[in-house]
Parts: sequence; structure tokens; C-alpha cells
Amino acid sequence: MNTLEYSKFKSLLRRVIAIPLVIMAVLAGLLLWETIDLNKSLRSVDHTDQVLDQTGHLLKMLVDIETSMRGYLATGDESLLQPYREGTQQFDSEYRTLYRLLDDNPPQKLQLEDFRAGYERWVGYTDEVIALRRAGKADGAIYESLPGKRGMDALRERISEFQGVEERVRVQRLRTAHARWTLMFTSCLGLGLGFGVFLILFIRYHVERLGTKLLRSEERWSATLDSIGDAVIATNDKARVTFLNPVAAALTGWQAEEALHQPLPHVFKIVNEETGLGADDEVLRVLEERQIFSVTNNVVLIAKDGREIPVEHSAAPILAGKGKVIGVVLVFRDVTERIAGLAEGTTPGAGGTPAVGARRGSQTGRSRPARSDRPDFDGDQNGHDLDDSSSSGVGSRGAPSTAGIDSVNQRWRQIGAHHMQRLASGCVGRPGTGGSH
Repeated sequence: MNTLEYSKFKSLLRRVIAIPLVIMAVLAGLLLWETIDLNKSLRSVDHTDQVLDQTGHLLKMLVDIETSMRGYLATGDESLLQPYREGTQQFDSEYRTLYRLLDDNPPQKLQLEDFRAGYERWVGYTDEVIALRRAGKADGAIYESLPGKRGMDALRERISEFQGVEERVRVQRLRTAHARWTLMFTSCLGLGLGFGVFLILFIRYHVERLGTKLLRSEERWSATLDSIGDAVIATNDKARVTFLNPVAAALTGWQAEEALHQPLPHVFKIVNEETGLGADDEVLRVLEERQIFSVTNNVVLIAKDGREIPVEHSAAPILAGKGKVIGVVLVFRDVTERIAGLAEGTTPGAGGTPAVGARRGSQTGRSRPARSDRPDFDGDQNGHDLDDSSSSGVGSRGAPSTAGIDSVNQRWRQIGAHHMQRLASGCVGRPGTGGSH
């Protein structure tokens, strides 16, 4: 997976995560608003209940005042006036409490103010009647026959009307609260189900899309690695085989299915006559140093059936996001024919044709390709042109010298390193190379 494809993959993955989260945040905000609105409605119902309770308390106090006054007028007993005195003293504070509760309802405030004016007129009248009773100039019948009783009846009627209005307000507010509760419940249920269906469809679509992209990438890179002429083995960071292409299967004698998850030294069993390193040592070296490791001479591969095959090979780290090493890719080739060809003085696959110097000795009569046409293989490690290096040791028509053979070996090493760079960059992002098989 190249950088562009990886960037697209991350962008798609972010959408799969971010879009549902944004929708969830919007739904949470909507439900929070409905909750606050419902709570406000419930508080208004509770407020109306407080008004009704306070009105009932005020009415009870008014009844106690009247009863106390009537008892005194009927008997002349001063002790019966005690509730009257206490009630008239507490009435103002109870009235102010009720008046403050009506700040949200100005019309009811006006009703209460009219009630207060009627109450003061009634108390003024009863004080006069009580004074006449003390002086012995009146009895209990005076209250019943004069405007006192009619004034109290008017006060009771006003209180009753006041309570009736508050009861209707309470019913209306209770209906509003119930409607908002119903709306909140249906919203939670509907939005929850709707979001669940959306989330399932959304994730299913994008997961299928991601899966398709990954499958295509897997197929593309598998086909690419299978078609490479070199043998390729990939491992995870535990040095266990995760991929084996057909060429590697033919050389090692292991089929891809049976080699999967096997320790690398079991499948890629090599003997390095110079360093004594095995495949597991080389993999550990690559994992630790995070650099390409290349060996071109004195390495023998011991196949599963016991065959000994001279090979040259390279190993490179497989890097995932942020440079994390997730495995190693090894590229190797059978160099039996090349070694035999070099021993006979021919290049590999040339069929007895004289080696590099002989093939290029006739370049004096034609133009050389521009260096920019072959940027990967033109120079050796010291920046020298391979054509120039071959001219120092190989005649225009003679057999290859030692310098010519070294030039061929150098070119093969450059080709191996070039393959390793391409394969290492290509394997990053393949699900298979990360040990996910």
C-alpha cells in the first residue's frame, strides 16, 4: 500500500469513527435540551402546587380568625380572641409569601391585591364590632346582621376564584410536562432506533469498502510478489513465516500452506561459511539495526529434501506506520548457474557468450545510454561507472578478467538491493506481512 493509498485508508477510517461520534454528540445535545425543558415544566408544576398550598394556608388562617371573633361575640370570653389576635398578626407575612410566589403571574397578583383590600376592610369592621361587644353595646347577632358576614363571604369567594385559576394553571402545566415527557421518551426511542439502524448501515458500507480495498491490495501485492522471478519470504516480528512466493517454495521445498507460521530457520535453512550466521541471526540483526542486510557469497540453502543450493540473499525490515518494524522480507536467488558461468568465463544466462567486457568492447562505435536512464545500476558503491570499471580488466574481445567478474558481482548486489528497497516499501501496509495471516 503506497503513501497515497495509506492516506486514503486512514481518511476513510477516520470517517467511520468520526461521523457516528458527531451524530451521537448532536443527539446527546438534543436529548439534553429536551431534558432541561422537561425539568422546567416539572418545576412550574411544583411552583403552582406551592401557590395552592400557600393559598389554602391563608384561607385556613382567615377562617380561624373569623371563628375566634364569632366566639368572642357570642360569649364575651376574652380568651377566645387569642386566635384572632395571632391570625391578624401573622396574616401579613403569609400574604407576602403568597404574593412573591405570583411573580410569574401578574393577573393573579392583581386578584390577590383585591383580596388584601377586602381583608383590611373586614378587619376594620370586626375591630369595631369587638369594641362594641366589650362595651356591652352589642351581642353576637350584630355580626350576622351587618356587613361583616357579607364581607367574609366575599373574601372566601375571591379566594375560591383565585384557587380555581391556579388549579387550571396547574392542569395546563401538568399537561405540558406530560407532553414533553412523551416527546422525550419517543425521541429517545425513535432517535436511538434510527441511529442504531444508521450506524449499522453506515459501518457495514464502510467496513465492506475497507474490506474491498484491503482485499484488492492483498491480491495486488500477492500477485506482484508471486510474479517476481526471485524467491521472497516474509516474516513477522517474531521471525515466523507469513508469506512464501512460488519461487521460494520451489527452492526451499516448503509449500506456502505448510510454511505458514513456521520459524524461519526451519523453512529458510542456510549456512554462511564466512560468518556462521543462520537465517534467525540475520533476521534478528535486521530487526535490531533496521537496515538492509545483503549476502552474496558463500551461502548455501539446505532445502527440505536435503538439496544444497548456493544462493545470494538480502533481508530488509518491513516498516509500518511511525516506523515500527513489524517483520522482515527476504529475497534470494539460486546462483548455481551464475557460479558455473563465471567459472567457465561467461555471464549467467549468456549461453557461452564472452563476459561483460567482450559484450561491451564494441561500444566505441555507438553512443552510451545517458546516466539518467539507468539511475539504479549505473555506478558501484564508490560512484564509478560499471562500464568504465569493466574496461580496466576486460579486453574488447578477450576472456573476462578478475575485475570484470567483480563488476558482475557488484551489479548483482545492486540489483538485489534495488529489489529489497522496492519489496520493503511495497510490503508495508499489506495485511499479510504484518503477521495477520
